[in-house]
Amino acid sequence: MTLRAACLVASLAAVTALAEDKALPNQAGNGKVSLQGTVITERKALFDLLGVDLGDGYVVVKIRVLPETPEGLRVSIDDFTLVSRKDGEKSGALSPSQIFGGTSLVVGRAQSGGDSVGTQETRVGGIGIGGIGRPGGAGVGNSESTEAGVADAQVVKSRSGEDPRMAPLEAKMLPDRETKQPIEGLLYFAMERKVKPKDMGLIYSGVGGRLVMDFK
Repeated sequence: MTLRAACLVASLAAVTALAEDKALPNQAGNGKVSLQGTVITERKALFDLLGVDLGDGYVVVKIRVLPETPEGLRVSIDDFTLVSRKDGEKSGALSPSQIFGGTSLVVGRAQSGGDSVGTQETRVGGIGIGGIGRPGGAGVGNSESTEAGVADAQVVKSRSGEDPRMAPLEAKMLPDRETKQPIEGLLYFAMERKVKPKDMGLIYSGVGGRLVMDFK
């Protein structure tokens, strides 16, 4: 083999190695675990998938986790974080109870004369509009009423119970368990700003190491 031919073969081998090392969209792996996934951002598409209206501000990732070692690994939704590459916003994966769970407080509002003028139901622990339940958001317990003519709000009663909308989310979410076999399911995230799939990255940080998966 001539020197020129040898150099050409070496160059081709280097290019091939770089191509193999570069992660493909919707895939990531490191020899211990591999991920395959797609992201869904449109509200109607999420409803079609779940049969439940999550409202605005949610993103769902369909994920498949493939252990690549004989001993397998533990998989948990806590291993995953969704990041926006546009503004750095990030969200850990949410459980259904963080979206629709919690306790409902029925608060009676009183005029200065002391007569109750109605009730307001507020969910505690769920992800709500105005930051209720979101990381960094204002919780019900530390909010203050500023409406004119309203005296101190009083808790009339509290009630807890599982929201029926949680069931389809629980049925389809990524299982939390030790596994040697591929498993798949959904991951739920809350994102304040609408972001295109190509501008998101999914970070895995678990017993299988650390991976970053881009979407197309």
